[in-house]
Amino acid sequence: MADTKMTSDRRDFLKQTAQFAVGLAASGSLPGIAESQAQSAGQAARAFPKGFLWGAATAAHQVEGNNINSDLWLVEHLKDSMFHEPSGDACDHYHLYEQDINMLADLGLTAYRFSIEWARIEPERGYFSQAELQHYRRMLEACHRRNIIPLVTYSHFTVPRWFAMDGAWENPESSSLFANYCERATRALGDLTAYAATFNEPDIPHLLHWIRRQTRLLARRANGRWKRRHAPPAQRPALQQFSVWRC
Repeated sequence: MADTKMTSDRRDFLKQTAQFAVGLAASGSLPGIAESQAQSAGQAARAFPKGFLWGAATAAHQVEGNNINSDLWLVEHLKDSMFHEPSGDACDHYHLYEQDINMLADLGLTAYRFSIEWARIEPERGYFSQAELQHYRRMLEACHRRNIIPLVTYSHFTVPRWFAMDGAWENPESSSLFANYCERATRALGDLTAYAATFNEPDIPHLLHWIRRQTRLLARRANGRWKRRHAPPAQRPALQQFSVWRC
């Protein structure tokens, strides 16, 4: 009960704060608003185009809570996990999505990008949960009721645990498995989906791999510099003082 009250209080506080900011902006009370409103000639040329979407975005695993069949849920509960704490109930968006969507609409936003969780829809290879597909269909219907344009992401970093155990994206079958999941989800949800994206930030795994590789390289270089600097004079390279390292 205490956790529920804390979640409700936090949501109310965020909603009131956002509404206060929107009110200040509309009234011209924020710093710079009054001055900018007076510059009508220059602003007309820089106005956002008609139909521009103002929205918010979430990742299912980060907000839904209890995504127990995903690979990250497993990693979060390892002894030496890279995560500071497990996701647990998260924001309980899985049950409170309608309140959150209402909040988006009340703030004047017109779009909501959210991900559907593959690990929920296909918790075991070849088994597709109609109950979970209906859950996401209800989310889409809630968006339409509040005139929020829904944008669906099919994969936002997490994958089903069985998929990860089978080699994840290095498995030769990975593309066909993912395509099969997308096809099933689209058949169930496509008529209510305005826009769709396959992956969120697909370059991130490659970027993180590059960062790790560069970090190791820099560590080896730094270790080599330390050894040369602290070696006896007779063992130092003759031109050590002129060595240049590019990091």
